[in-house]
Amino acid sequence: VLLSGEVKILDKKNKELANLSEGAIVGEIAYMKNVPRTASVLAASNDVYAIRLKTNQISNVFKLFPAFYGMVYQQMKKKEISF
Repeated sequence: VLLSGEVKILDKKNKELANLSEGAIVGEIAYMKNVPRTASVLAASNDVYAIRLKTNQISNVFKLFPAFYGMVYQQMKKKEISF
């Protein structure tokens, strides 16, 4: 979860796929579909702060906050369509 700043999402050939900012979630497709990550995240500003959650932490957050799970799921579906 990106707390501040801006990042670029790059594919394996370093082609820029997206620019994300505060509040964005990355890595959700790999987690939810249990597949390897297909992109990298690169800081695009000097004020990037993020929270990294381990698999068991993500599962607990989703159990405690089902609405958050729904939001992440919808975001994942939008990304799948755009890529």
